[in-house]
Amino acid sequence: MTDFAAPPPSAATWADDDAFVAECLACLRLRLQSGIGPRTVRRIFDRYDSAAAALADARSFGPQGLCPDDAAAALARGLTSQAAEAELAAAAAKGLTPLPYFHPAYPARLRELPDPPAMLYVVGDVGLLSGPCVAMVGARQCSRYGFGAAYDIAAGLAGAGITVVSGLAYGIDRQAHLGGLSGPGRSVAILGTGLDLVYPDANLDVWRELAAGGAVVSEFPPGTPPRAANFPVRNRIIAGLSLGVMVVEAAERSGSLITARLALEQGREVFALPGPVNLPTFAGCHALLSQGARLVQTADDIVAALARELTLFVGAP
Repeated sequence: MTDFAAPPPSAATWADDDAFVAECLACLRLRLQSGIGPRTVRRIFDRYDSAAAALADARSFGPQGLCPDDAAAALARGLTSQAAEAELAAAAAKGLTPLPYFHPAYPARLRELPDPPAMLYVVGDVGLLSGPCVAMVGARQCSRYGFGAAYDIAAGLAGAGITVVSGLAYGIDRQAHLGGLSGPGRSVAILGTGLDLVYPDANLDVWRELAAGGAVVSEFPPGTPPRAANFPVRNRIIAGLSLGVMVVEAAERSGSLITARLALEQGREVFALPGPVNLPTFAGCHALLSQGARLVQTADDIVAALARELTLFVGAP
């Protein structure tokens, strides 16, 4: 693995580190290349110790069966170089910190995914991404019961030194972030937009709190608007960063259930809050519980269920 400094250079200085910039550009060139998706990038990265080393050997990707011959030839000719340079320049101009796949500060849990992001953009504390994290997800239009429970459970997790991960949406996400920021723990938001865009606008106050006392993360380039297709893609990072996913309130057809399914596929724990049986916004939670999800009433239930995993972190409960 390339010997970069860890943690990554600050938002103010990383652009002066030539080796770091070269690695970021290599990651972006691979990600931007038509015919190469996240799973293909993972296969390529499994063969090399840096993205720059992989890119230098791009002509061999076809014979190795790593990607289509035309994509390998395009990479070798540098057809995505200009777009990669423009994206990285935009990140520098916006004060974002890039975090390439092979950097030691890139969260190891994301490297376990079959389709990890080649690079992340971060505002805030990068170190939180590798600490003990639990995701909390749920309905945007939630009940008063779910609204209060999300805050209380997140605050309890924060009190146990656990970082709360969510998606900065209305409702449950917002409450989870605010609860996570209320204690000695922190909170991390994973966005489905570029980091320079706040969506929804009403969560600008939470975005600012996260940037100052937690972290905001995206795999999408600066300027990426909110597109429906981006949010399910983003959910794999929410699940992947976390030791477990807590579904606070979710209807029978809910994006939160996508995150829960991804967590199960990734070998993570899934937790759910039981709710009033006459509220359709809890039908998804009840379905998860009937399928074996762990029932949660307080944060202590999550901490107890994850006790073994939490012992791997210094200072964990």
